[in-house]
Amino acid sequence: MKTKIPKIIHQIWIGKEIPSKFKGFTDKMKEVHEEKGYKHYLWGNEIWKKYSKDPYIAAYAGKNFPLAYVTDRFRMLLLRDYGGIAVDPDCEIIRSFDNIMDRLSENITYFAGMRAKVDTRGALIECGIQGSTPNSRVVQELLTVWNDLKFAPGGLKTSDKLISIIDTDVSLVNFEHFFTYTVNNKTILLHEPHSLDTWRKPEGKMDMQRKRRNIVKRLQQEIVTQ
Repeated sequence: MKTKIPKIIHQIWIGKEIPSKFKGFTDKMKEVHEEKGYKHYLWGNEIWKKYSKDPYIAAYAGKNFPLAYVTDRFRMLLLRDYGGIAVDPDCEIIRSFDNIMDRLSENITYFAGMRAKVDTRGALIECGIQGSTPNSRVVQELLTVWNDLKFAPGGLKTSDKLISIIDTDVSLVNFEHFFTYTVNNKTILLHEPHSLDTWRKPEGKMDMQRKRRNIVKRLQQEIVTQ
């Protein structure tokens, strides 16, 4: 039996208009998956109203919280209410999620991507790509990460919480599916070359994106010389 995680993809872009590069990514995500029976939603600023009664969303509205951290909350609420797969909009789809979903057994109610090693925050599991059945045990647990109306927790706290509650209903997916800089025979999507890093402070964001460009350039040169 296959997993009961529904074939729904949620992507979120709040704030200013989505740049053309990432609109192209979300359009491609929709195109690839709708022909395979998935529903695709690109949630925009209307999601603030949808979840305006959530105490944390209400506390974040109009405040200077990083939108990436606010999106983390929206993402978990959508997975609670609808289930499906939540994917950051800075992901370039290569192969459909059927390549993951078709391999998950019936008892799996949640999956997320592992990194090859902890990232600069110290996070080992990435919250920007995760799937769940509606209101799964894991989603209920992850929603408890939010416990202070004056603070928006980031991916590190979500990763740490998930590590502490992993059980046999969770599948952690090999980093080669989501977190490489080049396409391999396991690649579902490319996130690393395009990561927006919107959770970082401006100076840290510029430095990290410069490092990413250098990695991509080096890998491209290696391919040429092979």
